[in-house]
Amino acid sequence: MLICAKDGWRDDWSKAIPSTWNYQTCHKYQAIPIYALSQDNKLHVAQPVLPKLNPAAAILWWLHNRYRQVDVKFTPVSADATKAFKEILCQSVHDDKATELDNRWLTDQIEDAHSYQDFAKIYQQSGWSMTNH
Repeated sequence: MLICAKDGWRDDWSKAIPSTWNYQTCHKYQAIPIYALSQDNKLHVAQPVLPKLNPAAAILWWLHNRYRQVDVKFTPVSADATKAFKEILCQSVHDDKATELDNRWLTDQIEDAHSYQDFAKIYQQSGWSMTNH
């Protein structure tokens, strides 16, 4: 799955969810949606599965488990997956202030994408799939 969040984070989970995806690294994604494009061109929202605890218990639990790998729940989105992912990815690139790549080039590449394979190629060319394990 190709991962994208509107805050500029992109990753390639095609092989597996990374072992570094733990409670500490996913904390902010409780409020920021994570979108995942699967190899069969379906769009999902990925959500970290966190325990439901009262605030005091949650803090204590988090301190003891923050480096534990997170389970992720994938919920299908009923939308034109390619179009929706294209919009989210363009927004992500626009909002990413740290990218060293030419935003215009990236936007053109994204606009020309029509399938998972097209997006996967963009991820490889951009170095976004380098973080996959």
